[in-house]
Amino acid sequence: MKFFIDCDAHDGCSVRKFRHRFHKAEDYVIHCFEPNPKFFPIFNDLDVLFHPVAVWSRDESRSLYIGQINNGWGSTLFPHKTTGNIDRNRPLNIWCINFSRWLAEHSTRFDDIILKLDIEGAEYELLTKMFEN
Repeated sequence: MKFFIDCDAHDGCSVRKFRHRFHKAEDYVIHCFEPNPKFFPIFNDLDVLFHPVAVWSRDESRSLYIGQINNGWGSTLFPHKTTGNIDRNRPLNIWCINFSRWLAEHSTRFDDIILKLDIEGAEYELLTKMFEN
């Protein structure tokens, strides 16, 4: 199998760019992970497998802090983040999945996987977990 996996898919811009620029994009199954409900409707028209959750090192409920600039287009799991003017007073309760486990359950070591991982600082803990597994 071939997968394009977009972690923190935002408004789907990476999927559109992948399909436009990668000559074999039609051969890939596309998974998009996005925890910010502001973007959920966008994925209805993108022909992807959409997961309305955050990727993380564990399965757990966490707070998602939404940015106050650009009409809430930015978000993070970390209340101490200094950019994006996040609203620390009104976080959303979201579900996070153990991405390392999810990847092991949905792929094999022989699969062709393109991973876009832009998860606002959570990459460090997630990648550490993935290397351990």
